[in-house]
Amino acid sequence: MFNIIVQTLGYIGVLCFIISYAQKSRKNIILFSFLARAFFVTHYILLGGYAGGIQNAGGGVAAAVSSLRGKKPYDSPIMPVFILVLTAVCGIITYDKGVGVVSALPAVAMLIQNPALWLKNQRNIRLLTFAGIPLWFVYNFVTGSVPAMICDCLSGGSLIIAMVRYDILPWVRAKKS
Repeated sequence: MFNIIVQTLGYIGVLCFIISYAQKSRKNIILFSFLARAFFVTHYILLGGYAGGIQNAGGGVAAAVSSLRGKKPYDSPIMPVFILVLTAVCGIITYDKGVGVVSALPAVAMLIQNPALWLKNQRNIRLLTFAGIPLWFVYNFVTGSVPAMICDCLSGGSLIIAMVRYDILPWVRAKKS
């Protein structure tokens, strides 16, 4: 029964992420993304996946800070560096010798993905975001997070479609001209 509740919390997180993508206003996108991360933090902690929980919380902080870009003091070039240092410190704190390198995968994934929050080029945002997904998938498999693996597949598929549609096909069309 406990596992059903824990997995359900993860599925609610997936649902919140999906709902966030469909929102028209920036405010609602941030709200549903925050809710998704809150459910995933709880989900991971109840699974014993503290590294995933902490990195999801940190990812929420990074997203919130980057959404305030253009406003003081969040527009400082120090902010992305601060987020990366915070991510690395959290990765060191949550490293579990018993699990080994798998416990470091969420931190490595977030060190790759978080800089995308400050980029303006959509192609680079997609590439960095996509690059972290396999690391999260392995971590999610080991920790037994079925909802997060589904979320990884949905996100990865969506990113592949976007890369083909917006990056590859225009390039191919331009080469043919």
